Amino acid sequence: MRFHGLEQDERRRAPRVPGQFLVMVQGVDGGLVARRGDVSEVGVIFGADKMGLEVGSLEYLHLMSMDRTVGVVVMAQVARVMSIQSSTPGGPSEAVAFELLVRDPAQQAALRRLVDKLAYALEPLVPMDAPAPAPAQGGVFSLNVTRLELEATWPVEVGETVQMVINSFGGQTRIPFEGVVKSVRLKPQSEGGARYVAHVRLMGAGVRGDGAQHSITHSIDLVMNDLMTALSTSDLGGDRTHLKGRLDRIPLTGLLGWFNMERISGRLALKDQAQAITLFLRDGDLVDVDPCFDADPRDVVAEALTWTQGRFLFVQGDVEREDRVGVPLHALLMDLAREADEASQHQDLMVG
Repeated sequence: MRFHGLEQDERRRAPRVPGQFLVMVQGVDGGLVARRGDVSEVGVIFGADKMGLEVGSLEYLHLMSMDRTVGVVVMAQVARVMSIQSSTPGGPSEAVAFELLVRDPAQQAALRRLVDKLAYALEPLVPMDAPAPAPAQGGVFSLNVTRLELEATWPVEVGETVQMVINSFGGQTRIPFEGVVKSVRLKPQSEGGARYVAHVRLMGAGVRGDGAQHSITHSIDLVMNDLMTALSTSDLGGDRTHLKGRLDRIPLTGLLGWFNMERISGRLALKDQAQAITLFLRDGDLVDVDPCFDADPRDVVAEALTWTQGRFLFVQGDVEREDRVGVPLHALLMDLAREADEASQHQDLMVG
């Protein structure tokens, strides 16, 4: 399946460029892997083996051109995980779509350079002295549909001509198809009326209202593209009310830094095997911690920053807690980092 962009309505979204590029999901891949997919300034989708990613989870993505001259590391949210059938033996079994959470100007510029490079060099020439890219875990994959399995509530007959319509999620594209029923079987039902499963062989391409012809394969691409467009054009700071992930992939410092940049308010629940705490943020700054007991909130945060395992769940919303921290988040993190460094140096001297 090619995840190419629609020609229509490009003005309201960042155009996606198909191609091959290097990608690494931090904590999942052991290094950069050559994969095929689409990249834009707001999203990326690529084929992969089963990666065990959860929809909605935050991940760090390393994206790089095949010749390793342009790259960027960005935080991203898993938008969709879709099973696919590869036409190449050993090819990828899934397609994973990410929404890129990029607001930093330097990251935006790097991502723009990567998209431009793919756009103007879909098959880039790799210099002879360039390091060889890591072996691909998946190959080129495609979808070529000539037969469909349809379910009907009426007794479809073999040889009957049926009509069907492929609709895009946004409703912009409506493509009718015709096919001939090749076989029919009755589907067992525990309740309700009888259902019939018909295997239909398609009769040529479908024709859109504007006269353009499309294969069923391309129509499915249009449907997926429309879905990804809706995901990619969502407001990064608006409807994002729940975020989740693993602290071994997204360190707490990086997570707090992103919340601070976005000026987001809400509750950040952290949990490992031994304990659980909740951090309260207002407009991107940390204001309180629970439970705190008689400890200084700074000490609780300092302890949480040492966690290398565990999970997090952020729920966006107004925070009415008293500000018991009293300093901006960036100043707090700098102080805690300095104190941790001084403690480490003192420990080294004691050991020496």
